[in-house]
Amino acid sequence: MTEFTAESLIAAEHARRAAIVALDLDALEAMTADWFHYAHISGLVETREEYFARTRASIGSPSRIVATSAHDIAVELRKGYALMTGKSHLDTTALKFDSLFLSVWEPDENGWMIAAYASTPVHLPASFLSA
Repeated sequence: MTEFTAESLIAAEHARRAAIVALDLDALEAMTADWFHYAHISGLVETREEYFARTRASIGSPSRIVATSAHDIAVELRKGYALMTGKSHLDTTALKFDSLFLSVWEPDENGWMIAAYASTPVHLPASFLSA
């Protein structure tokens, strides 16, 4: 049985990021709630279905995530959910950037499930702003 602690949630976040880099969509889907919403730094908000359709379509893309990490993580455990905030670093084949993030997680019989994720850039490279 999973212990729903701040430490286990931080481990789930690191596992989620590892699955993104490895393109392990099975692992990523297994930890994503059916009602998941993802707010990109561009302002685009996707449902779970849209997020995974875009992710599948981008496999093999020359511009993909090659590394991601989270640090300065804070967790607030609430009744029925948890809030996580922190700083994120993302390396793609095209650019690198840092962001601040907020995610919402819910306990489930299979472990922590991510229900929402949003980030905002700390500083965006000029190439991103002109794209």
